[in-house]
Amino acid sequence: MKAAPYTELLEQVRTLCQQDRASAPEAIVALLHQRLEGWDWVGWYLTDPADPRMLVLGPYRGAATDHTHIPFGRGIWGRRPNAPRASWCWM
Repeated sequence: MKAAPYTELLEQVRTLCQQDRASAPEAIVALLHQRLEGWDWVGWYLTDPADPRMLVLGPYRGAATDHTHIPFGRGIWGRRPNAPRASWCWM
């Protein structure tokens, strides 16, 4: 996918965020899974409200995974939350 299609895709993601923030994560996952060739898994890991030091698997598309809970500091995604925070719908 060249830059122009990514620009169009970004605009679609922005629109999804503006339309309904509650359903945006699922809609964005569906959009990306459909549009990004070669990506066989797209999803979100979210902070567990019951344990703020744990990530839980949120909406995703692709093969099932055993990685439904990831402690902060473990693995690629578990290390990421220690980086500066960003909102998923910041656009």
